[in-house]
Amino acid sequence: MKFYLAHPFDLRYEVRFWEQLIEKETGVDLINPFYDRERFDVGDIDAGRTSRSAESLDFEGIVHNDLGLCDEADGTVMVVRPNTYSIGTVCEGWHTATILKKPVYVVGYDGHPWLRYMIKQGKGRGFRTFQELLIFLKAEMVKEKMPKRRVKKGGVKQNDNLLVELGR
Repeated sequence: MKFYLAHPFDLRYEVRFWEQLIEKETGVDLINPFYDRERFDVGDIDAGRTSRSAESLDFEGIVHNDLGLCDEADGTVMVVRPNTYSIGTVCEGWHTATILKKPVYVVGYDGHPWLRYMIKQGKGRGFRTFQELLIFLKAEMVKEKMPKRRVKKGGVKQNDNLLVELGR
């Protein structure tokens, strides 16, 4: 599984910590647009040489790159926090849920109507914390590794070499 990791720039250090922990614990690949792809502007912003609103930033390149990463992923993990500037984060979640029809997993979910709409459109889920997301992803990885069950004619389920009669 591979998910785009949409999050506010101001939370990038906290999110990076959780990204690395979740990847280690689950094997899920979280694509962090600030650290997992070449973004020269992040280093310049961190060093104080520019700001994220500088006219010199290649805003079209940033947006097209981020949306392209959403397109390549199986869905988006979107981190939101009240009173934290996050225009790109919400746009990436919206693109994933409504255009791509892929799941959006919202960390920091508070029941806001727009978040609920995105979750419903992409058949995602909301989580209050990164810990809740981690537990969910661990369970999903276990499900993904389990053999698929098939129903055969005559009401018998087949799971590799195991046959189980339905209704007994």
